Amino acid sequence: MGLFSNKYDVEQSINDAMTKQAMSFGALDRSAYAPMTAANALQSDMAGRGIGMMLGGQDPMMKKQNTIDEIMAKYPDPTTPEELETVANALQASGLNDLAFEVRGVANETRTALVKTEKAARPSKDLLDQVDFGLTSTILSDEFVNSYLAKTQAEYMTKYNSLSDEDKKGQYTPTAYKQKKEAAKRELQNQFKAFRNYVSRQKNVGINEINSLLSNEVLLKQAFKEWASTNTNNEMAKFIDENVFIDTTDKNLPMSGDGTEISGGDTDMDAMVKEMTPDEVRIKMNMYKEMEDKGFFISPTDQKIYDSMKKQYPDLVAQADTTAFGNPETQQWFETNLA
Repeated sequence: MGLFSNKYDVEQSINDAMTKQAMSFGALDRSAYAPMTAANALQSDMAGRGIGMMLGGQDPMMKKQNTIDEIMAKYPDPTTPEELETVANALQASGLNDLAFEVRGVANETRTALVKTEKAARPSKDLLDQVDFGLTSTILSDEFVNSYLAKTQAEYMTKYNSLSDEDKKGQYTPTAYKQKKEAAKRELQNQFKAFRNYVSRQKNVGINEINSLLSNEVLLKQAFKEWASTNTNNEMAKFIDENVFIDTTDKNLPMSGDGTEISGGDTDMDAMVKEMTPDEVRIKMNMYKEMEDKGFFISPTDQKIYDSMKKQYPDLVAQADTTAFGNPETQQWFETNLA
């Protein structure tokens, strides 16, 4: 028996002892001890039958096995610590304390093994920091920071870019501009760090998942954009969505003799321009042309849109009406998109 006996084994032991006693009496001299032997044998047999009756007329070991079968039918494949604990509780409630003790031991061993496995699979701080570094190296370019300044401090940037080097004084000196740029860069880096911290809290993101992110720039950027859409304020989410570009060009396309692609896929900007109506393209192209002719600052994002329009609608470039700059339709677009 185990450390804790169960009632079925105890009852079986009693029956075994009575049977042994009856057999020993049967080995004595029949002439001298026959009455006593018969009486005791009968008494032992009746005692055994009495115990059997208390158990429903079933052998104790069979009763025990049936009880185990019933429990295992309810929990056919216990593998987690919680499932094993449930089985142990059921065994104990049925009087099978020794088996309950053993199963509970397996549950504890399983729990310990899972903790070790999870700890081994948990990303290290250095690996998680690579998420922040990966976003910084692939996204945080001067162009990206300038776009952020154009979005958050449009008036300042317009004035700064309109001044000649001799006229840049006071808050518009190159030093002041550099300070603003550094502050903007820190704000953007904080978003990368926030995403890194978010990833570190995801239980389903282990070493393999992070390595997959780090080895695939498109996947990393897409995950960051999806996080930003639900975990940042609307303005920041919109900026990230519009300015974190994912190059969808097929990198495996054959190249021509001069090093250019024979045929290529569309970038995000190309796809966006294709979804615009011809009238929308004409209106925006007029505005970009006016800004270009007058030397106004065009953000990197808008410049990419303009370039895509010129590539897809070359016939509209020559037709661009720069007199449209002052009309209400144009002004409304400026207020919506460049404010």
